[in-house]
Amino acid sequence: MTDKIYAVFVNYNFGDKISHAVNSVLKFKSIAGAVVIDNSSGDNSMDKVEKLITKGKDLITIYNKTNEGFDSAVNKAIKKALSLGANYIIPLDSDLDFSTDFIQRLYDVQADFVAPVLKFKRDGKWVYDYGGRVNWLIGRTTHLESSRQLKPLKTAQSSTDHMRQNWFDFVSGGCTLIRKKVFEKIGFFDEDYFLYFGDTELALRARRFGFKVTVDPTTFMWHTIQEHKVTFNRFKTITTLKGNWTFINKVVPERFRPIAWAYWFLLVGKVSWNYWKATGKVLR
Repeated sequence: MTDKIYAVFVNYNFGDKISHAVNSVLKFKSIAGAVVIDNSSGDNSMDKVEKLITKGKDLITIYNKTNEGFDSAVNKAIKKALSLGANYIIPLDSDLDFSTDFIQRLYDVQADFVAPVLKFKRDGKWVYDYGGRVNWLIGRTTHLESSRQLKPLKTAQSSTDHMRQNWFDFVSGGCTLIRKKVFEKIGFFDEDYFLYFGDTELALRARRFGFKVTVDPTTFMWHTIQEHKVTFNRFKTITTLKGNWTFINKVVPERFRPIAWAYWFLLVGKVSWNYWKATGKVLR
C-alpha cells in the first residue's frame, strides 16, 4: 500500500480502553500511525498510551489543557496526521472491536468518505446501523437500524441513492475513513459543536460538495458498548440539546427553521420535565 492511513483518537478519561484501542490499531498492516489527543483527562489513561511499543509506526500524543470537546480536539489530531503525510484519516472511538483489520476493508472500497455497517447489541440481540436520515423540517436525526444484515445488492451504498429502501443522508462518525482531499476541499469538523452532531454535519457537508458518502455493506464493525438506554446524565442531556440547536441553525433550510425552533423548545420542555421527575432537580 502506497497510501498512508492514520488513525486519530480523542481521549477523555477512557481508562484502559484507549491504550487497548491504540495498541490494536497500530498492529494493523493498513495503518501507518496514530495520533491521540487527550482532552485534559484526570484518570491517567494516557500513561499506558505513552508506553506502547510502536514497532516503527508513528504514535503522536497531544495534550489539551482543558476539555475542548470532540470537534476541536479531533481537528488538531487530523491536522497533525496530515502534516505527517497521511493520505487517509480515520477517526476512531475507543469502544470498537479491534480484533480484525477492518480499516483495510474500508480502504479497498476506494471511496472518499466510507463507513462500515455498525452493529451493537440491544437487549441481547444484534442491531445493524446502516447510516441515518435527517428530518429537515424539525432538524432531528434518526438511524437506520435493522434486526438483520441486509443483502449488499439491496442496500443503498451512497447517500445519493434514494431508490433503495434503506436510503440514508449521513453515516455515523467514530469509524469513517476519509480521504485527504475531502478535508482540503470542505475543511474540518465544525468547532461550533462540542460533542454531538458534528460528525453528521461533516458527512452532510461532504455530500453537498459532491463527495460520495458511502456505507460498505460487507464490512461490519462491532460497537462493543451497549446501546444507550434512557439517561438523565445532565452534561450529556444539555450537550445534546445544544448540539441540536446548533445543527438546526446551520443545516436546516431557512424556510423550515421556525418549525424546527418550535419543536426544539417543545423538546427542551419535555426533556426538562422528565429530568425533574427522575432527579428532583431543574435541568440547567
